[in-house]
Amino acid sequence: MVRVAASHCCALSVYSEDAAKRVMSKVKKAEMSIIANSFTNLYLIGEDGKPNGLTRVKELLDAGVNVACATDNINYWYNAVGTGTFC
Repeated sequence: MVRVAASHCCALSVYSEDAAKRVMSKVKKAEMSIIANSFTNLYLIGEDGKPNGLTRVKELLDAGVNVACATDNINYWYNAVGTGTFC
């Protein structure tokens, strides 16, 4: 069995409800896991000025998708406090 995890998945935050549900259904059917990178993604801002960086964690969990939280932000210029630890 091949196991697949996708990280960030920020686009889900701006998809319409119907589109997001279709994607989450396919993710569940494929038995994928989603890794939210909330530490930096909460800082991302969309063109409309609204925060849109965090994937739909609650909705993914409600859909039965395995969700984890992690960070891959280590010494990036846009996140100087990224040290590899997550609190």
